[in-house]
Amino acid sequence: MFLRVSRPHEEQEVLLNVDQITKIVVSYVVGSEPNFTKTSLQDGSHNAQARRVYQVHVGAEVVRVVSKPEDPVVRVLEELYRNSLKQ
Repeated sequence: MFLRVSRPHEEQEVLLNVDQITKIVVSYVVGSEPNFTKTSLQDGSHNAQARRVYQVHVGAEVVRVVSKPEDPVVRVLEELYRNSLKQ
């Protein structure tokens, strides 16, 4: 499966192979676009208004995706997040 990520400033779309993801860094933000404010892991995981920000590493590419429930790319990332093992 591939994730299709739009890069409007570069007039490109990038397709990323989900099987090639090496790392996903998750952080949390609050507020609304474009004025998000980063919040702590503790606050973000308990605050219903907080949104996850996924920094997806695929080879040399790093893509930042802010969660939006209706976004199909985010749904795939959310599924990976939910199915991950926690240590």
